Amino acid sequence: MTGSSRGIGRALSEAVLQAGHRLVATARNPAQLAGLVQQHRDAVRAVALDVTDPIAAQAAVQTAIDAFGGLDVLVNMPRPPLRLPLGSDALAAIAKADQARLVELEQWRASSASTDFAA
Repeated sequence: MTGSSRGIGRALSEAVLQAGHRLVATARNPAQLAGLVQQHRDAVRAVALDVTDPIAAQAAVQTAIDAFGGLDVLVNMPRPPLRLPLGSDALAAIAKADQARLVELEQWRASSASTDFAA
């Protein structure tokens, strides 16, 4: 799960672990995940991840494979805040940002299509 250090990503990470599931929790600064690791020990792995770095993303997936035997679900939480001027069309700006992220995701998916993440 990306964005596990704060906000909704942190709350969802805690809920996943409290429900008894295993988790690869990622954050740009994995030291912010120390509380999760201390509380849930063997059920969680903390990994440094900048989601714009494909090599780091593949390393995070490999951590899931090595630690837990595979990857069942990927949750991508981060969304940089949109700073919108007063009077702007907020919904149009959000839709445009979402479309750009979908294009990026599709490009990443296409470039890694030959990677077998479930080794």
